[in-house]
Amino acid sequence: MTLRDSFKERVHRAIQDMKALGYDTSVIENMLRRGPADHVAYRLLATDRLQTGLRNLVDGGRADLCIESIILEPEFDDLFGVELRNEARKRLEAVGYTTGQD
Repeated sequence: MTLRDSFKERVHRAIQDMKALGYDTSVIENMLRRGPADHVAYRLLATDRLQTGLRNLVDGGRADLCIESIILEPEFDDLFGVELRNEARKRLEAVGYTTGQD
């Protein structure tokens, strides 16, 4: 399995967990129908706007399910560059979640 495939699988597991918790996953699922999970991650973090889903997951104590947290999982370091990982960390911190990483 490639690293991209592992990321896609991880994102899909997170979506299933979100659904089980009652979160609306239609936006991310629609995005994933139009492109690979890693491309979706880049698109989400390329905007200046914080996604509502990020706020909802962090407020609900499930930051581990948001794409920003998944990007920061060590196994995906080689898939995403330093700039994108820093942006993911910055967004998490902007909604009050501390990543514990420098």
